[in-house]
Amino acid sequence: MDNRKQGQALQKLRGERTQKEIAVQIEISQNTLSAYESGRIVPSPKVREKLAKVLGQAVLEIDWPPSHKAVSYNHRQPKNNPVGAPGDLLKALRLRKELTQAEVARRVAVDEQHYARIERGYSKKPEPDLLTKMAQVLGPEVLEIFAIV
Repeated sequence: MDNRKQGQALQKLRGERTQKEIAVQIEISQNTLSAYESGRIVPSPKVREKLAKVLGQAVLEIDWPPSHKAVSYNHRQPKNNPVGAPGDLLKALRLRKELTQAEVARRVAVDEQHYARIERGYSKKPEPDLLTKMAQVLGPEVLEIFAIV
């Protein structure tokens, strides 16, 4: 996907300010801002809001494509886990909340690798107490997803 036009618009709004200066203000790395400006990646809606506070509301008027796909594209997904499996649905919930696996893991008090294994389908059905914590972070749909497993 070519997002260079959006990236150039973002760069124009930055004007004479440095990438580092803007990155520090919105709490992202300079490399990430560079990737936005080159069109390699698309900022999430949350980051766009932060950019708008620093660069002006015109950031929100840029015709941004969707920043996430809520489907499985994991080439390491277990072969017996079809797309639409509980892990894919869990991932879709996480992306809808604009959270990383690390953020969810921290909020539910588990190791990031453990949470990633659950989402990829490599781990058994989570324990009831973990499911409850995940539901508090990601929404009650988590309980429905794993009730069918």
